[in-house]
Formats: sequence, structure tokens, C-alpha cells
Amino acid sequence: MEAFTLSNIQIKKIPNYQPSHFFGVRQINNSPQTLLPEERLTVPGCRTTLMDHQQKAVEFIQRSESDNISIAHEIWTHPDNEWVKQVFSKAAARGLVDKDIVFDSCSVCQRKARSGC
Repeated sequence: MEAFTLSNIQIKKIPNYQPSHFFGVRQINNSPQTLLPEERLTVPGCRTTLMDHQQKAVEFIQRSESDNISIAHEIWTHPDNEWVKQVFSKAAARGLVDKDIVFDSCSVCQRKARSGC
């Protein structure tokens, strides 16, 4: 909405709006919440202040490229996957699988592997 305002374009509410006619997109009554300018982050070497969705994208890329992050480890430790850990523990207790898991791409986990990361 801010882009329209900055461009001096008025957005009018459509009476009897039917989202089904617009691929399910709902009509908004007010502008979505965004970060205040002083809350936005900047990327080193870049003069542009990031919008909130851009900030999330940069954080995602930084985490993906980090040597200290293991996506496999994050999936393994996510609360939604607790059932997988329980099944694995039972299989390990029965000797069906090795009880030790090392997430190779995560240097933090390699250091903690001995302590049960």
C-alpha cells in the first residue's frame, strides 16, 4: 500500500468484492503492518534499508550458508518431529540402528557430538 501512496495512486474499496473472482485474494481495509524504518536492518555495504520480507530472506540465506547451521539437525530437533526421535530411540534400543547421529555439516554438532547434541 505504501508504494501506491508514494506514487500518489489512490486505492478504492470495491463494493461487494468477491475474492473468488480474484484468485482468492482478499481485499484489505488497511495497510499491512511493516517494520518502522529504525527497526529495519541493512546489509553491510548496502545503503538500502530492508523491508521485513527482505530481511527474512537475507536471514534465511545467511543461515543456509552458515557453517554453524545444520538443516538436518534443525529438522531433527524441531518439536514437530519428536515422534521421529522416539521411533529412532526405540530402534536404537533394539539394536536396529546405530544410536549415535552426527550431522556432518554442522561444526557445532561435531563439537557437541560427544555430549549428545
